[in-house]
Amino acid sequence: ITPLKNGAVRLTTGNDGTTTMAVNGSQLNGVLNCDASAGRLFGEFRIKVSAITNIVFFVGFTDSKALEMPFTQSGTTLTSNASDAVGFMFDTNSTTDDLFAVGVAANTDATHEDLGSAPVADTWIRLGVEVFADGTAKFYINGAKTGNTMTSAITVATDLAATVAVFSETTTSHTLDVDYVRLEQSR
Repeated sequence: ITPLKNGAVRLTTGNDGTTTMAVNGSQLNGVLNCDASAGRLFGEFRIKVSAITNIVFFVGFTDSKALEMPFTQSGTTLTSNASDAVGFMFDTNSTTDDLFAVGVAANTDATHEDLGSAPVADTWIRLGVEVFADGTAKFYINGAKTGNTMTSAITVATDLAATVAVFSETTTSHTLDVDYVRLEQSR
């Protein structure tokens, strides 16, 4: 992780042909101190990726501080690597190179949704995820609600950390800049 001017940080992927977090990944993790059991959990992440080819990234909440890509997708098949996580996934191995709303509660995947838009290379985007005490989640792109409300998105009492994870799917290194992470939680 490299600090940038004005408080941003840069995550830089590896450039090995092995397409895993362990070899090509970079991750920014918060502390496992968030949950939605008191009513509401919200996170907004302002990010920018250097390219939207041969890349996987996740922005949201996860139950692990270990180096891990919470979700990947091949074609239309979603793989959840986290036990509890919710947020946005972008994976160019997907049939459609769009942002997806994804969630997993106690190792059971929620119905993921193609949000019908993709990030633009080298352009800032705000991604927000809001989780409620009933386990539902809403998703926001640049402040506008997008997609359907996701049911069974997360186990609400599980401790979560805000996270941004990225890895390259090729021998080309990519960057993902994080301008800010804004967190709100009911108490």
